[in-house]
Amino acid sequence: MDCDLICDLPVIARHVNVTAERGDKQELGRMLQLVLGCAVNCDDKQEYIRRIMNMEEAVQHDVMKAIQEVRRFYHVAVLMFFP
Repeated sequence: MDCDLICDLPVIARHVNVTAERGDKQELGRMLQLVLGCAVNCDDKQEYIRRIMNMEEAVQHDVMKAIQEVRRFYHVAVLMFFP
């Protein structure tokens, strides 16, 4: 899967900056989940997974929870639109 098809990083960066300026933690969390989802599903996923595995264990746990939530949402969305 090509990351560029899913994630336009300059666009995401602009949204992250605007969201951070507004202090919307929930929206910032959603954006982080989307970026993580892209990272672990792109052609370079092994590199991103390696970096995640080098993080502190508690951080790894939180990152994995965020990725699992994105995958659950994606799975439900696919089932809704492609039964």
